[in-house]
Amino acid sequence: MQGVKSLRAKILELLNDGQVHDLDTTLQVIHQNSGNGEPSPDLMHRFFCAWYYLAGEGLIKRVSSRKYVITLLGQILAASHCENLWDLAEPSVYARDFWYGDCIDGDESSLKQDIRSYLEQCEHEQLKIFTCDLLEATKQYGVRSRAPMDNPKSYDRGIDAVFKVDPIGVVELIGVQIKTKQDKEKKASDTAPEVQKGKIVVGDVRDFAGALQALGARKGVMVTNSTFTDHAYDYVSSIQRSIVLLDIDELVRLALEYRVGIIEDICTVSSRRIRCGKEVQVEPYKAVIRRVDHVYFRQWLNDEART
Repeated sequence: MQGVKSLRAKILELLNDGQVHDLDTTLQVIHQNSGNGEPSPDLMHRFFCAWYYLAGEGLIKRVSSRKYVITLLGQILAASHCENLWDLAEPSVYARDFWYGDCIDGDESSLKQDIRSYLEQCEHEQLKIFTCDLLEATKQYGVRSRAPMDNPKSYDRGIDAVFKVDPIGVVELIGVQIKTKQDKEKKASDTAPEVQKGKIVVGDVRDFAGALQALGARKGVMVTNSTFTDHAYDYVSSIQRSIVLLDIDELVRLALEYRVGIIEDICTVSSRRIRCGKEVQVEPYKAVIRRVDHVYFRQWLNDEART
């Protein structure tokens, strides 16, 4: 039999995917894991006590009739793994303390992993949208050209987007090419071990250099949600044309640096802090909460006007 405290943890675990959950459906899921037939009155009573406790603590919030979603504090609490968490008088206060401490220590491993997971799932057009947003955010590649290109053959050779830089009145073109891991895996004719693993090889980069020449661009950016081989990097360093290679690790780093797909909240931390039941006093201070923008990664792909 699950007590109220264990039900709190179970509910928070189920809602931790960030989706909207129906109260009754969640009850049925928990009941199916513990027994057959209809939920007993006792289970229903303990479930609703746990559910409304979480809502009262601000760990989940109501979005419509009997539909709730986990809050940021709820997500933090679910990741804290404090053994006596539900014995605390105010677990939400502990959650704030836990998260702000992570922010100050600079631990963003979970944030990086979330972004990486989204990028690994991207198909070609999806990664193209993210890349254009990222390059525009850096302000180093000018503005994206949305007009038809003078030489349409360059598109056929793999130029996915073009940026224009005009620093001194002379327009300079920068070509962008997207190569996803999925693109490589779909090519059945590629049998090299590195290709089978989805890596971008020197031949891909050489073809991109040819496409840049057809475009009339001396600079280019090649992007992948996979990795490049060592030979690809060696080739880039040996040619006159300037080509920047951005693999998935670099994409994650740049997303964090330029806050693409990232939400930042500035909050004031109270002087009252609790660590696993023990209260300590500290001076109030402001902290920045950085979290992944799930709405951006889940909905931006449907904006066809931007592709």
